[in-house]
Amino acid sequence: ITDTADDLVNLANTSIGMTMDEVEDFLCNMNASFVGGRYRKVRDEMCTRMLGGGAQVNWALWALALLLEACAVLANLLSTRLRGLRRGGA
Repeated sequence: ITDTADDLVNLANTSIGMTMDEVEDFLCNMNASFVGGRYRKVRDEMCTRMLGGGAQVNWALWALALLLEACAVLANLLSTRLRGLRRGGA
């Protein structure tokens, strides 16, 4: 998770970041409104929906891990308790 966060932070230093800077320069210097609208849509899709979806999957996996841990503890307790009842102990 830490490596992924570092990769996303360093995105501006890659060729994708340079391309985004070039598009920003193009939008500022040219009068082409159709490019601006499309660029904002793509940026919103990448920054909001894609990363938001990744965060939702991440939290879902954490919740699943916690629930599985609770199930393992309860299974161990029940197994010990039932083994004790079979031997005649309480």
